[in-house]
Amino acid sequence: MQRIQNTTIETAPAPSSAMLIQVQQKLGLVPNLYAALGNSPAALQVTLQNGAAQEHSAVSPAFREKIALAVAESNSCDYCLSAHTTIGKMNGLSESETLEARRGLSSDPREQAGLQFAIQINESRGNISEAHLQTLRDHNYSDQEILDVATNVIININTNYMNHIIGTVVDFPAAPSLQTTA
Repeated sequence: MQRIQNTTIETAPAPSSAMLIQVQQKLGLVPNLYAALGNSPAALQVTLQNGAAQEHSAVSPAFREKIALAVAESNSCDYCLSAHTTIGKMNGLSESETLEARRGLSSDPREQAGLQFAIQINESRGNISEAHLQTLRDHNYSDQEILDVATNVIININTNYMNHIIGTVVDFPAAPSLQTTA
């Protein structure tokens, strides 16, 4: 059950209403997460700006979706698993690639190192070891790429936690269970 109710363009505070109009124009709809965040212009603005900042990332959109899936799986966020499975497919990921990313796996050794780093950031609350950084450097990650992977993790932790707090009703096709696909 959703614990914080959705707003609409008509019922949201004025600053949120303007942002929700932009979301609707861009996506053709207002996803439930954004509708609920509309209660707080600050929360909605931070979330939207975090997403927009990713346009400057050295990490590809498809790999960002893999990171989002790995973090969502680690944080048990059903909303983000469903959303990023859908968005990942829109960015060229196959069903099997979305499932593997949730497990922190990739057929590309460089991506696998990045996914494992992302999971380590999440699970250690950012207290990563020199060995984790060295693994990325061994896979030719630049400082920008390392920071962009970390930024992507942090952005996804924000939305994972917000979805848990809100109890957001999933409005994307449900992501398959890993137990039934193992």
